[in-house]
Amino acid sequence: MNILLKKFFTFLKWTRYKEILLLSSPGLMGLVLGKYSLFMAGHDGKLITMIVFFIALCLGGAHVFLFNLWSGIKLSTIDAAHIDYPLQQNEIHMNAIFMLSFASLAFSLIINFLLNSSVFIASIIIAILWIFYAYPRGLFLKSHFIGGLAVHYINGSLHFLIGYFLFNNLTLNAVFISHYFSLIFLAGYFHHILKDRESDKLMKIKTLATSCNPRIIFITGNALFAASYLLLGLLVLMQILPYSFFLWNTIIILLLVYRFRQTVKTDLSKEKILAYRKFYRFLYTLLGILFVFSVYKGWP
Repeated sequence: MNILLKKFFTFLKWTRYKEILLLSSPGLMGLVLGKYSLFMAGHDGKLITMIVFFIALCLGGAHVFLFNLWSGIKLSTIDAAHIDYPLQQNEIHMNAIFMLSFASLAFSLIINFLLNSSVFIASIIIAILWIFYAYPRGLFLKSHFIGGLAVHYINGSLHFLIGYFLFNNLTLNAVFISHYFSLIFLAGYFHHILKDRESDKLMKIKTLATSCNPRIIFITGNALFAASYLLLGLLVLMQILPYSFFLWNTIIILLLVYRFRQTVKTDLSKEKILAYRKFYRFLYTLLGILFVFSVYKGWP
């Protein structure tokens, strides 16, 4: 029993459960903006469906991070920052990581298939794009600039829409809103490749960060955060989103600008980028909570 518990907690550790929750948040926002928040579910009998859907989201996220872990075997032998990978500590065998990844994906797809066809189709597209992006042989999408940009932009949109699809058909307003999350995903992508710049150079993986000035990459990533803010303002003017969303996003973007001005003057080392990423992830997590609270309270 103790061995099984140890294996279970080891599995949780290497699935990066905190990042799974972050990856699941656009889908939860899709539920909220589809007028089916957790608070409303108790009144319409859909709470169990939403809980099951959340489990499917988490399993899908586990697949993404476990597959990335499996495909990063070479990276873990080169980059000192990955020295604590389970492959090197012999906590989990390489084949076990691969099987756990696709077992998570299989259970996620089965649940989504039982929920509805739109959720199922969206989850298949998301999985295919992430697999092709992270697959270690060739690294086609990761090594080609447009491929990496396209995967993160498309999946940013789909991660929101998959939650919206649970109780709603596709609408033009939902498509407009999904682009907000696409820009957030894309901004995160620029910071991610900047963080891995030195490792990718060692592995001879061509990314925007290895080919361009890191300061340009950092500024571009933050310009995308600014673009998402402007898009949200446009959605508010179009009366697609409530005004309170723009107020909360304004506060968040001002805090981000303050931290950006401090960070851009540094050497943009991996440690600085990680600290900055931790900061903006906290801000956008807080923003998501404020969005949900606004919907719950019915604020204009």
